[in-house]
Amino acid sequence: MESAIFGLIGVAFGAYLSAFKERWAELRREDKETEYLTVQISSELELFAARCAGVVKDDGKVDEDGLRKPQLPDPKFDPMQLEGVDWKVLPVDSMYEILDIPFKLEIANQQVLAVAAGKNPDDYNINVYTEKTSPWELVESEQGEIISQTPIANVYLESASINNAKASDVTMTVYSVRYNIDCLAAKNSKIDNGKKYTGDELAAREVQRVARLIRNILQSAVYRRLNYGGIFNNRSVSGITMFQPQFGVSPAQHTVGCRIVYTADITEFSPEYEAPILDLIQGESTRGDDGKVLFDITFPEEYVNSFKGPQFGIAGIRKIMNIYNRPLIGCIAKPKLGLTATEHAKLAYRVFIGGVDILKDDENLTDLTFDHFEKRAHFTIHLAKKAERETGQKKMCVLNVTAPPQEMLKRTRLVKKLGGKAVMVDIVSVGLDNVQMLRSENLGLIIHGHRAGHSMFTKDPKHGMSMLVLAKLSRLAGIDQLHTGTVVGKMEGEQKEILAINRFLKSKWYKIKPVLPIASGGLHPGMMPKLYRIFGQDVIFNFGGGIHGHPAGSLAGAQAARQALEAVLRKKTLKAYSKNHLELKQAMEHWE
Repeated sequence: MESAIFGLIGVAFGAYLSAFKERWAELRREDKETEYLTVQISSELELFAARCAGVVKDDGKVDEDGLRKPQLPDPKFDPMQLEGVDWKVLPVDSMYEILDIPFKLEIANQQVLAVAAGKNPDDYNINVYTEKTSPWELVESEQGEIISQTPIANVYLESASINNAKASDVTMTVYSVRYNIDCLAAKNSKIDNGKKYTGDELAAREVQRVARLIRNILQSAVYRRLNYGGIFNNRSVSGITMFQPQFGVSPAQHTVGCRIVYTADITEFSPEYEAPILDLIQGESTRGDDGKVLFDITFPEEYVNSFKGPQFGIAGIRKIMNIYNRPLIGCIAKPKLGLTATEHAKLAYRVFIGGVDILKDDENLTDLTFDHFEKRAHFTIHLAKKAERETGQKKMCVLNVTAPPQEMLKRTRLVKKLGGKAVMVDIVSVGLDNVQMLRSENLGLIIHGHRAGHSMFTKDPKHGMSMLVLAKLSRLAGIDQLHTGTVVGKMEGEQKEILAINRFLKSKWYKIKPVLPIASGGLHPGMMPKLYRIFGQDVIFNFGGGIHGHPAGSLAGAQAARQALEAVLRKKTLKAYSKNHLELKQAMEHWE
């Protein structure tokens, strides 16, 4: 009996010890997580502080109107965009202070505007809280002592109901929400110019002024303190009422309140589905006399981040190709129609051996009786791998999978099965919803976007949308590489417009990865210095006839293009470099 009791005690103690060890290990993990998060957030805050310091030191620059304009942008800090942060691990006070920074920035911007308008910036200093049960206790004690004369606002959610008429069971939820924002101010009585003003009168005036300010902030943008993501629609201030705060049954002596009732419809998209690209567009025409052209467009952050965007982006493409410090050289198989699958693959092999990084199908090469897609994919990927073994360099076949959705998906899966790296889609032909579908499959393939047919709606000054808008929509949909124009060559466009598109594609856009632009159409090796000077290194230079039209054939054309790029990277003229590179010399003589 005694041994049984001690046995039970041993089992219980063993279980307790095991649980204690697990809890101890959990605490140690939490400590490590806290330490890691502290370093991560501290570094972000230091960067933010450095940007603030930069703004302080910015003396501005006098413009043509004689006004001094700042040269640095306002510093931004959005803690909700920090990836991998478990806020619950941090101390509550620290978490609140960090999450409160965006509102403090908002108030700081209001104070800057006040100074510019000749007003007192202190009038725009407000302390904001969320979900406080008795917020007036922060400005006045129960004994009637004023704790703070800085006005406060307390934001809390009163109700949220699902709008079944607008919602979808699968793709999205539409909430009709109602918030109350209680503005509070406490003031002492004072005499000004011989006239006495009571504290409650001064507090009432102050709280009304604060309510007007907060109303303007709420209506100007999606307000982050409302703790909802998604897209805000039909937002409005539906009521403003004054009230007297209470301490139990006794009214506050110095504090007056003003309640703002704020309503909105909020659309949240399911993580399993992406937002429709074109349904919520609002744009403004900036060209055209009689008609309207959608020249540019902006989206709210929540909308942008509801999309997957490119799977790889520029950094991912460079990692796959193991090319980091130069443009990529692409080549289009020519003639665009007429080669058999075997001839196409052999052509790819020749240009790969010559130094080309990418060989792509032309936009109208899909599945033909003399060049079936399946055979072309098998043969071309096989010879691309052979070229990789022989050169020690990565090679990419971009196979055109443009087709009705199910066939497009079938072809894409074949490319993946064969070990390919990329597929191409004609984005105008298949539509952006099918680009989204392809991206959502997460097949681990680079998606190369061809824009064939875009001129139907991007070139008419009285109809359609600009190429910049199409580029933005393509980036949302998940394109990794996109044709944008060359400035020179047969697909040349206005340099300012093309560079604006490229800048956007390569820029930071919330959580969406950047896109690698493609310059393609009418290029030859002799244009390389100008191309590099205009576009820099984050670009694909795509050659067709400029490689295949070489007097010595496609292999020599590929070598000439690679030699021209080498000359530019080594800061040598093509003429000087061609003295020891026959293929480049022949190309220059042929095209100049």
